[in-house]
Amino acid sequence: MIKLIENKKGITFFHIWFEEDENLIIDEARRVHADIIQVHGKKERMRAAGVQGKKQWTFTVDLSKTMDEVVSGFNKNYRYEIRRAGKEGVKAFHYDSSEITDLLLLEYEKLYNAMYRDKGIDNSLNLRIIRQYIQNEMLLLSFVENGGVIVAVHSYIKDREHARLHHSASLFRETGKDANEISRANKYLHCEDMKRLKDNGVKSLDLGGISDRENWNGIDLFKKGFTKNEPEGFWYQRIGITIKGKAALRVLGAVGK
Repeated sequence: MIKLIENKKGITFFHIWFEEDENLIIDEARRVHADIIQVHGKKERMRAAGVQGKKQWTFTVDLSKTMDEVVSGFNKNYRYEIRRAGKEGVKAFHYDSSEITDLLLLEYEKLYNAMYRDKGIDNSLNLRIIRQYIQNEMLLLSFVENGGVIVAVHSYIKDREHARLHHSASLFRETGKDANEISRANKYLHCEDMKRLKDNGVKSLDLGGISDRENWNGIDLFKKGFTKNEPEGFWYQRIGITIKGKAALRVLGAVGK
């Protein structure tokens, strides 16, 4: 179970991942005096009155298997590119929550924001949320270097047995590196991330969601290259548990708006 409390405009949101027990979810939210519960990655829809829900899809990787079995699930070209990246001398670095310094966090923020700036998208890293993940020991941060230059960064939220890809940023314009080299290094980092998560006891990796069950975009196809599994469905749900929370949801409208 992953838990996080977020306050927005006087409303307390309680986020929870990887928990199926509906009574436990509601009890945990009431314990922290939340107004709205936001449930992520739940396989079954909640039965409580007033729940808003939307079915979403993702690719998962079974990390309870041996690493050889995991890698055998990658497509053939990915396996070749990962081996080639290793021969090119790329280096992966991993940092659990207790190892993440302010300097590392600033580097992560810089790279994340640079990726979106290159794409012409007005988006920046929510450091307040990231710091909460770190304080709750729920974040894994990874970087990959090519020739001493960081070319990709990943982050994961996790509990003892589950992990979800939170952010992934590849730096194509900022670094001046060859795009194919960066792509290989990024795939290498994903593989090394799986090794690290597996070593930490994680048994199931969610690759961060896909846009649609059947009509995949380019990012979805990239994720599919790491698994032979078909998309797995889960529910994103939210429910107001205080008068203030229920009123806020009426203003927010249905899930997906």
